Amino acid sequence: MTTVPDFDRMYASDPDPWQVATSWYERRKIDIALACLRRPRYRFAWDAACGTGDLAARLADRCDAVLASDASAQACALTAARCAQVPQVRVEQSALPALPAGLQAGPRVGPGPDLVVLSEFLYYLDDEARARTAARVADVAAPEADLLAVHWPPQPQDA
Repeated sequence: MTTVPDFDRMYASDPDPWQVATSWYERRKIDIALACLRRPRYRFAWDAACGTGDLAARLADRCDAVLASDASAQACALTAARCAQVPQVRVEQSALPALPAGLQAGPRVGPGPDLVVLSEFLYYLDDEARARTAARVADVAAPEADLLAVHWPPQPQDA
């Protein structure tokens, strides 16, 4: 089983531990991720490990609604602050493979997300949790949904 780092402690000691706001690599990664999207606009995106909220904020420019979730309460607080003036972004704390409340299985008012973003966290999940996450994503995503998976080629030493 993979030991997941204590992200709450990490964010508490540094609100931008990967320098997403300032790193050329991180800024470029977001630009490339957005450029890879095949549609100009989405109805509903789910950013499943929102971290600092930088990607969720940028997704809001192309989405009617964004659900940003993260296992870390600190990350959720950072995302909520970052997106406070972006009304279409909603933030919920949830650790995969569990689903955030806004995506719980069962009767829904409308279809699930038509964009699901899994950015740089799947390597923190063990094989079973990754398989359950994939199944949950398939269960809640709209039939026409796009999946954007971002992975850092070298495996992080803490993953």
